[in-house]
This record gives sequence, C-alpha cells and structure tokens, in this order.
Amino acid sequence: MASAPLTELLLSSTTASSPLPTVSLHNPLTGALVYSFRSPVASTSTATARVGKEDKDKQSLENRRTFAAVEGRDGCGGFLMGLGGKEGRSGLNVWSFTRETTQHRLIPPVRLSTIALSRDGVYMAGGTPDGRILLWEVSSGTLLVTVDAHYRSISALAFSDDGAALVSGSEDAGVSVWSVGRLLNASPMNPPTPYATLSDHTLPVTDVCVGLGSFPRCRVMSASLDSTVKIWDISTSPASLLSTFSFPHPITHIAFDSLERYFFAAGPASPSPSSSNAEAPTASSRIVRVNLYRKRKDEFGIEVAEPVGGSGRGEVERVGEGAGKEGEVYEVADTITSLHLSPHSPSLYVGLASSAIHVLSLPSLLPSRILAPPPSSTSPGAITFLQTLIRPPELGASASSSGSGIGGEVPLRPVMPQGMGRTVVVPEERERGGPKGRVVEMRIGAARSGLRLDELICPARGLAPLSLAPVGASSGAAAGGATGALEKERNRANELEREVEVLKRELGRAVSVNEGMWKKVVEGALDRR
Repeated sequence: MASAPLTELLLSSTTASSPLPTVSLHNPLTGALVYSFRSPVASTSTATARVGKEDKDKQSLENRRTFAAVEGRDGCGGFLMGLGGKEGRSGLNVWSFTRETTQHRLIPPVRLSTIALSRDGVYMAGGTPDGRILLWEVSSGTLLVTVDAHYRSISALAFSDDGAALVSGSEDAGVSVWSVGRLLNASPMNPPTPYATLSDHTLPVTDVCVGLGSFPRCRVMSASLDSTVKIWDISTSPASLLSTFSFPHPITHIAFDSLERYFFAAGPASPSPSSSNAEAPTASSRIVRVNLYRKRKDEFGIEVAEPVGGSGRGEVERVGEGAGKEGEVYEVADTITSLHLSPHSPSLYVGLASSAIHVLSLPSLLPSRILAPPPSSTSPGAITFLQTLIRPPELGASASSSGSGIGGEVPLRPVMPQGMGRTVVVPEERERGGPKGRVVEMRIGAARSGLRLDELICPARGLAPLSLAPVGASSGAAAGGATGALEKERNRANELEREVEVLKRELGRAVSVNEGMWKKVVEGALDRR
C-alpha cells in the first residue's frame, strides 16, 4: 500500500476567552478546512466581564498564547492543549488528532495566563498572572516545580529546541532564562535561580523566541511595548546583548527565521498624520521584515556580509516608518494577534482579531490567500495561535483503534491521565517511585511466534537462569528443581563471601608491611641528619 504524500497543514486557535472557541486545521495551499476540533463554549458575559477588568492594560494582556501542540514522534501520536472552558474558567482542554472532541479536561491548581509545551512533549510550563511559573511532567501530570519568576504577570513562555531551557517574559519588562535541569533538581532548601536574566527592556515584554540550536548555544529574541526587539547571546556569562532594533511603534509579535538571517516584527501601525481628527480611528497593523545581515564592499572592493544591529556593541539599529522596500513591509487594516513563520515552506502566517488568517508569500510579502472564518452570528474571536505541521497519520482515526497501536496504527500518548498535580513533588519522592514516581513511556513490539517465557528473563551475570518447568510437569519435580537451583546459588554466595574474607586479611597484611617499611625509611633519614 502506497504511503500518503506529506502535506503541510496550518493549525490555528482562537483566544481562550472567546465566546466561540475554534481550533482548526487548514490546507494553506487550497484554503480548505481539513479538520476542526470541538471545545467547550465559554460564557459571553463572563468573558466580557473579564476583558473589561483588563481594559487598562489591553495592549499587553490580550492575545496571549493560550494553546500549544506537539507533533507525533517516537512511534506515538501528537496532542493539543488549550486553556478555556465553560463559564470562562481556566480549565485545560486536551485533544488528540484522532477525534474532534476533547480527550479530557484538566483543572490547573491556579489560573494560568499562558502555556508552552516542549518540542518533545515531555514538559508543560504555565505562567500565572502573579508572575509564577509552574512546570509539569506531561506523561504523569506531576507538578515538578513552582517558581516565583517575576513580580508581574507572565506574558510569554518558550522552550528551547532541545527542551533544556525555558524562557519567560513578563509585564515587569524582564526576560529570564531557566535551565530545566536546575528546575528539576530544585527543592525548598535549594530554590531555582535563573540561568540568565535579560533586563534591558523598559516596558512589558510581549513575545519571546528561541533560535535553533542546543542550549545554551542558542540565541534569544525578545519584543516589548517599548518599541524594541533585542537579540541576546546566552552562551556567555553574563548573557550579552547582541543587537537592539528600535521601531516607531510598539512590537507585539515576532517570528525568527530558523537560520537567523532575518526576523519579522508586528505591531500597531502609527496613525497617519494626514488623517482627519474627525474620522474615527481604525485599527491597523504593520509587519516589518528586518535583515540581520547586509552586504557592503571592503577597502579592496570585495563584497562582504556584516551583521546588522550594533554587532554586540550596544548600538541601536533604527527601523524607520518609511524604511521598507517592497517585500519588507506589509500593512493590514486590522489588529495582528499572532505571527508564525513556516519551517516547511516560504510562507508567513498572520492571525488577525477578525478571525481571519493571511498567508503571505516570501520573500515578496504579498498575500497569496486569506483564510476567512466560517459564517456565524458569533465571532470566533482573535487568532492567538498559529503553527504549521505535517499532516498527522492518525488524523481523524477512531480513538479505540489508534489507542491499541496494533496493526500499524499510531498509539496515543498519555497526557496527564490522573489529572494535573496540585502540589510539588520533590526530586527524592519522584526517584523513589510509587504513586508519585516518574512515568516512563515504553513501547513493546509485537511478540514473535514461538517466543518462550524464559527468553524474556535476563538473569544477572554469573547466575544461572531459573529453569521453568513445563505446565504438564508435576508440582513435585518443579519444586525440587527450584530448590536445587536455589541451593546452588546459596553455596556460590557463601564461597564468594569466604573469598572476600581471605582478600581482606591479605590486604591487612600488605598494609602493615607497607607501614613498617615506611617507618624504617623515615627513621633512617632522620638518623642521617
């Protein structure tokens, strides 16, 4: 049977407080809706009341990333996680790619403002409005650590590509880099400390990105309402600021090229000076492409490339309002609520507050397609999450057949089957095992025909394997064989103990002889003096 061709799909999700939350998979080439996931409907009155309370900080509090997805890997299917729920409660919905309804719903111990999943799906991090970070193990639901990371709300979270670091941005204008290894070893007597603290912004941080590479040999990019984007090198101690880019408007979202050649920055466009004051202001946003390298000619007339943005000297590279050639600026008459740069195709995806998604072709930045929301009397809400992925092989399959993993089906991955942990489990208890121990995922291959049980037993080296009597053998013969084998092992252990005692005596004699010789040598040297 021929395998299905690889197809890139676009996963999108609306804000958690939306009255009609929507999670969809689109084909960006055709614009067709491939699959949609159902989620509990939030109460309109509750969501409206909550937004009203946050009006004073609307720019910084809205459109946070409250959704995360993990693609299938290591023989197991992927899963989706998103904040939301009835009556606006901060529940956590979990989906698999096999069905459109939620797999189960989790209740976090505290209200979360943003979430992030490591790329391998091992850890989940959540940020709270009071500046705390909580880290869970996905397979067991164990709460591994709680960190008082910032003194204001967590606005952005991102894991490094290898899952070894977690970067947090906050409304206190700070960015912290956390080593996951240090977080796992933290205890009340040994609280975790940041691997690096990046404190050069002056207003709330709105977005963070981690470049490709293993931690700490990866770069961190941060955006803020202070109209700057900064690139940091965290491999040095302390972390060094490589580049600062200043824009004429606040920056709310960034997308980092995987090869670190350029990045995209989005934010509200500055009002036009020619517009009449009597006209009602319309929301408009602007995306700017910023190249991180430029070409110049050296003193010999040879064209060379040099970095842009201060080259680590603390200088500021200003990106002007009109400094943008064709293919470097894109403006839209709406509020940009999410930004994603595809690693599979030359496309930039832009999520808007009107629930539409613009597909921009690179490098021209021209819209090749606009994905409009389905017609409805209620707006689905702003698109706050975008991610491209290869079409999962288990997409739309029945949960019962996929969960078995038999016959070539992709098995489901366990996602907090016992719920989200509410109290921190210290490392000693996790390693001890039991109900609070770590959960290890294993896949056992299909059994071969004629496989005997004694082939699955791997005795320690030096010990004879236990002989398994056939089912039809008499119980007396089986008992006699087991007793004989046990007696042989006991005799062997006694012989080893006797050999150890002999070696201890020989070692004692050698030590006494050595001490006597050393004493004679020292006394002879003193007598000669």
